[in-house]
Amino acid sequence: SSTTPALREVLLLVSIDTEEDNWNRARTGVTVENIRQLPRLDRLFERLGVRATYFASYQVLLDREAAAVLREMRDRGRAEIGAHLHPWNTPPLEEPFDEPHSMLGRLPYELQLAKLRRLTEAYGRVMGERPRGFVTGRYALGPGTVRALIACGYECDSSVTPFHSGEDCGGMSHVGAPLNAYRLDGRGDTRVPVPGGRLLEIPVSWGYSRRPWRVWGK
Repeated sequence: SSTTPALREVLLLVSIDTEEDNWNRARTGVTVENIRQLPRLDRLFERLGVRATYFASYQVLLDREAAAVLREMRDRGRAEIGAHLHPWNTPPLEEPFDEPHSMLGRLPYELQLAKLRRLTEAYGRVMGERPRGFVTGRYALGPGTVRALIACGYECDSSVTPFHSGEDCGGMSHVGAPLNAYRLDGRGDTRVPVPGGRLLEIPVSWGYSRRPWRVWGK
């Protein structure tokens, strides 16, 4: 009736940053034991009717058993596998090992491109196909990152966080970015849509899980 509010369809996208156990930016002694638990999580998603996307880091792809877990979930048709880049342990390791250089979007473009190519090659070797989707570590997406993604044939990124700024730890601020999917071409601010841009950006809703609950709940 005219007094009944219109119903809106809401699309829920679930993504998992699938990464090493040593998230404290380790370069040596890296382990990926947590990947063994993913089939349990994926079975839960299956019961809920969710087809999740798992974004795998370079260290995960290097591990034979971990890569086999990802392939099995993908081959069951219940999951999509994408790529996830931690610059601190994805070669070439030409930058200093410190906090500021853990932000991919802050690195020189050629180094970003080289790391992304190495990650993409590792993905292709173990998955038998090219990755289509991407998330950068610490959500540090910059214009150069977008250009590198386009150069490597990626179709979709999900690194923009409209409700969160990483500037306090040397990262990027995506505050004010669109809440819905939009396109980028790598020539300007990653918060500004570019009609016809070759990379589809799907923003992440991260930012609600903090106080004050009353404000963020709204």
